Order: sequence, then structure tokens, then C-alpha cells
Amino acid sequence: QMKRLDEFIDKRNLLAKRYYDNLKDLKSIKCPNKYLSEAQVNSWWHYIITLGVEIERTDMKKFLSDLGIPTATAYSPACHEQNIFMDYSLDEYPVADNVLHRNLSLPIHVDMDLDQVDFVSESIKKYLEVIQ
Repeated sequence: QMKRLDEFIDKRNLLAKRYYDNLKDLKSIKCPNKYLSEAQVNSWWHYIITLGVEIERTDMKKFLSDLGIPTATAYSPACHEQNIFMDYSLDEYPVADNVLHRNLSLPIHVDMDLDQVDFVSESIKKYLEVIQ
């Protein structure tokens, strides 16, 4: 696997760019690529979009799941909510909580192809049409 690491990273970056190209103009979705320069390379362990406050993440997850699209909620619970860190948590973290509860991890793996990314992207667009 290590011999193919560059190939895997290149593939994930290709898929992430396609997600970005497909979703970047949606006002209700923020894509992580927006914050990267062209020179940066990411391993894209997850492709995490941030949903607008008007989108109910649980409903979107169900909509996508009903279409056979797996999603995940990465980084939950937040560090300040984990028992091991409770003694170090000084306060409430409403901004972190807000953002964390609006994150949604889309499928991204080396066995995916661009058509599958397009299907996920189009499904997200359909969901947004349904709720508006």
C-alpha cells in the first residue's frame, strides 16, 4: 500500500476537486477546498462539508442514506465533550459546537470514480431543492 500512497493521494485530491467544482456555488454548503491553495495537497481522510444553519443534518443524512449514499459525522463528540478532557474544559464552546453539528462527511475513497462523486453532488442538490 505504501508504494501506492502517492497514487491514492492523487486520486483523493481528484475526487475532492470534483466535489468542490460541483458544490462550490451552493450558498448552503461550504467546501473545505475553499480554504486551500492550489499548491497544498491534502490526504482527504474525510471530505467534510459544512451545512448552512437552515439545513437539518439528520434529515440530509437520511435523504442521502435512502439513496444508498453513506455519510458520517466526524469529530463527534468534540474534545470538550469527551470525559477524558472534562477537567480541562474551561467553559462552553458554542461556536465550536455549532460548526461541529453542521459538519457532514461525504464518501471519499480510492475506489470511487468521478461519476459517483457526481451522483453524491447531484443528490445533495436535489435535497436542497426539496427543502427550499
